[in-house]
Amino acid sequence: MKKTPAGWERITPTVFYDDAAKAIDWLCRVFGFEVRLKVEGEGGRIEHSELTFGDGMIMAAAAGGKSSRPVPLPCASPRTLGGVNTQSLAVFVDDADAHCAQARAAGAKIIEEPVTTDYGQEYWSDRTYRSEDLEGHQWWFIERVRDGSKSAEVERRRLGGDVVTMQPIGIIRGPHKDASAIPKGLGARHTAEGTIDLRAELEEGLLDIEGFSHLLIIWVFDRSEGYELTGRPPSDDRPHGVFATRSPYRPNPLGLTVVELLRREGSRLHVRGIDMLDGTPVLDIKPYLSSVPEETLKRGWLDEAEARRAKSS
Repeated sequence: MKKTPAGWERITPTVFYDDAAKAIDWLCRVFGFEVRLKVEGEGGRIEHSELTFGDGMIMAAAAGGKSSRPVPLPCASPRTLGGVNTQSLAVFVDDADAHCAQARAAGAKIIEEPVTTDYGQEYWSDRTYRSEDLEGHQWWFIERVRDGSKSAEVERRRLGGDVVTMQPIGIIRGPHKDASAIPKGLGARHTAEGTIDLRAELEEGLLDIEGFSHLLIIWVFDRSEGYELTGRPPSDDRPHGVFATRSPYRPNPLGLTVVELLRREGSRLHVRGIDMLDGTPVLDIKPYLSSVPEETLKRGWLDEAEARRAKSS
C-alpha cells in the first residue's frame, strides 16, 4: 500500500452530533482532544473537523440537515436513536485511572470504572474504563499494562520480518527544548553542553570510559512521526534520499552524534556537542575511533552544496 498523507491514519472514524460545535468543545475539555481543523458552514454548522489525541485522530460533524452530496449520507447522533450506538471508539491513554478521574471531574458519565483484564501470557493485559459523552457515544479508554508474545508475533508479521525491541539505557539532558533551537545547515556548529544520564543499574558499563575524548551516541528521534524517502535538508535546496541525510523522518528513527566527553560523575556523563532535544532516549554509547584517513573521506552532495553557496555569495 502507498503511504497515507502526512497526519492521517489509514482509517479515520467520523462521529456525528446534533450539536457538533458544542460536542467538539466538550471532547477537548473532558477527554483531552485538540482541534486541528474546524470548518463551519451556514449558521455555524460544523461541516468538517479534525480532532487529535496524541498521534490519533477522529473527525466530528453535524448529523442530519442539508447536504450538497448527490446521495446524502444517513447519519444520526445516539441521542436521536434512544442511546443506540452502531459503533464505539477505543482510545489508548498513558494512565487510565488518571484519565478517568479527569473526565469524571469535567462532567463525563462513567459507565464502567477502570478495571484490569489479563487475556493470558500469549496476548496482553489492559486497564480500561468506559465513558459516555454528552450525546451518548460510547468511549473505551485503554492503558496497555503488558504486551504478550502474540502481540510481538502479530507485529513481526505486519512488518514482514523480525521485530527488534530495545530499551533506552539513558536520557539526554540539554538546553534544546525545541527542534528550531538546534543549529542546522551548512557550517552549523554544535557546541551545546549537557549530560547523558545513564540508568543507575548500568553504571558499571562505564568503567574506563574516561580514557576516551569523544563518544558515539546512538539515540531515538522519539518526537518525529512517519518517514520520507526523499527530502530537502537544511544544507541544500535539492532533494536527497533519506539515507544520504540526517533527516529525523526515517523508517527507523535513529540518530547518531559524536560528542566530546568532558567528565564523568557516577552514571552521568557530561558532554559537549549536544544536537538532540532535552529528554531524548539513548540506546547505546560507544567510544569514537576513526581509522579512515581524512584525505580519503568523501562528503558527497555536501561538497557540491557548499561549492554552490560559495559561488553565489
